This record gives sequence, C-alpha cells and structure tokens, in this order.
Amino acid sequence: DAFRMLGTPAARDFVLPASTHAAQFLRKITFRDSVGSTLDIGTGCGVHALLAARHSEHVIATDISESALRYTAFNAALNGIENVECRAGDLFEPVAGESFDLILSNPPFVIGPGGEYTYRDSPLELDGFCAALASTALAHLNEGGHLQMLSEWAGIDGEDWRERVTGWVGNSGCDTWILHTGSLPAAEYVRRRRSDISGPNEAGAATDWLDYLADRNVNSIVAGVITLRKRSGGNWQQTLSISGGIEESASFALRRCFDAQDFLELCSDDASLLEAVLQISPKIATEPRTDSGSGQPTSVLVRRGDGLPVIAELDLAVMVFLQQLDGQRSLSEAISRFAQLTETDVKNVQSELVAAARLFITQGFVEPV
Repeated sequence: DAFRMLGTPAARDFVLPASTHAAQFLRKITFRDSVGSTLDIGTGCGVHALLAARHSEHVIATDISESALRYTAFNAALNGIENVECRAGDLFEPVAGESFDLILSNPPFVIGPGGEYTYRDSPLELDGFCAALASTALAHLNEGGHLQMLSEWAGIDGEDWRERVTGWVGNSGCDTWILHTGSLPAAEYVRRRRSDISGPNEAGAATDWLDYLADRNVNSIVAGVITLRKRSGGNWQQTLSISGGIEESASFALRRCFDAQDFLELCSDDASLLEAVLQISPKIATEPRTDSGSGQPTSVLVRRGDGLPVIAELDLAVMVFLQQLDGQRSLSEAISRFAQLTETDVKNVQSELVAAARLFITQGFVEPV
C-alpha cells in the first residue's frame, strides 16, 4: 500500500495515485471540449494530463518533482499516448511566453506550517500558492480558454471568504466561477489533515499548526474549485455552494452554470429579465417537507440533479411561483399569474420575485427557454 509511506521521510517526494478524492473531483469537473493545447500544473502521476490528451492536440505536464515527471512519462508510454510533453519547474516557469486553451491544476493547497510534503503542502504562506496560480493564469490563457483548479483558502477573521478568493483574480479579464465545496473550523481542519499522515513523522504537532493559523487570524479553511474563462469585455464573478459529492456529469453542469451567468449578464436590468421566458429545469427533483405533528406540508426541498448537488429548501409560496415558470410565460406573466393565485398586488412582489428568479437561475433550478 503506497499510503503506508505517508508520515515517513520517503513521503517528502511522494507521488499520489490517481484514485485520490481530489484527483477524481478534478477529473469529473474538467471541461472536455476539443482544444488545441492543455497545461497541467503539478501533474503528479499525470492522470489529468493523460485524460486531457484525449481531447487536446498537445498537452504539457509540469511539476517540480522529477519523480512525478517520470511517473507521468511512464504512464503516457504505457497507454500509448504520444501528445504529452513533460517539463520540470514551478508554476508557469516552464511555459514562459506560452498560452493555452485549458489549464488544469490539482496543486499543493494544504494550509499549514509544514511545507515538507511537496505533493500536498502549500510552499507559500497560507494560500499564497493557489493565489499565485490563479492570478498569473490570465497571461497564459488564450481568448475563451479556461483555468480549472482545486484550491483551499484561508477564512480570516472579519473577512468574507468570497472576497478573498475573487480578489486573487480581480479585474483580470476573466469570468470567475467559484464552486464552494465546504468549510472547516481551524481545529477540525488540523485534525483531519494530520490524520492524512501516518507514521512517526507526522506533519507538525497539532498545537504548532493551530498556533500558526491563530497567529494569522485564520478561523477556518474553505475549499472549492476555481474556474476562470478568459473573455474580453466586461467580466463577472459568481459563487455557488454545493452539498456532497459530484457526479460524472459535473463538467456539463458547470458549463450550464457559465451559460446561466452569461444569460443573466445579458439581462442585467430587471426589464430585460421580465421579458424572458423561463422554465423549471427538467433536471431538478422536489421533495415535500411536512410538519411532524400535523402532517401538513411546510416546505419543499429542491435538488439539482445534473451532477452538482445544489440543494435549497423553499417555502410553499415560492414553490407556487416556480410552478408558473412553465416555458410558455414570460417572467412578467408568471409573476402576474402568481399574484392572482395568491391574491397579492404585483407591485408588492415583483422586485422580490425578480431577485428570486436570478438566484434560481444561478443555482440551476430555473433556465431560459
């Protein structure tokens, strides 16, 4: 078992197998459009480079670990893949002056005082490595190209985590979609990360790790996937939280997220959105909730069913509104119909329901026709 190496001196240059949760998550979320060029930063065993070789004319796989590059070259040869090129170096140093249609990375994102385990520990302060990767990617993306990377970032006292991670990109000429997969209090994060390491040389005493985070006002660690799309013109930033694991179709679902946000940007004012014809996504499932005592319905649990586990609990009145989005009525007509059914004045509910429609489009519960 290769994982028995963890916590021993040999693990400092360990190359993780393709079966890890992080590797599989990035595999499922990666866009698989045919592209000319792909870059895999921190390739490890080469799983993402080899998968990208199927839909890329040329793939460059980089890593600071010579062992990782040997594994990647071996795995490519073993599978008869000839369009993967391995280069040694940090971040974008091996590809200076080059640009790509797709950049992938499962980087060393673990936040702590260590840094000795190159396969997982961030080599820069806190989340600095992921910040450097995201902020530098624009210069290496072709127009319309994407960066997709896993990341963890610090939850700082008094700071919104959304502002922290979107601040890495800023007004960079990219659309930004942050898929938030979870957050852990600092103490629980340290406990789980230390449990990843077995053997006598555990990665730092818990007290040292907690002191490191506390000294930097870190109260939690946030995890997610950052997807950037280089696009000239006005750019947008969006976040979406998911609950649970993703499915094989997650990349298609994420593509729909981009389409949805592009649509909302076109309908940036309420008047435009009110004219749009919307429908409930055919890929959502609903589950009525009832009062445990009376058995009367109280709310409806709505689940996105296209590969991204987005869940929301809606009250019954909101569900009535959703049911008016039938793919035939404009949003304005749907709001008028809702007002009739609930005997309310359109003027009193229109702005609130337009805002709700925007949120439901972002969440993937509603889509334009």
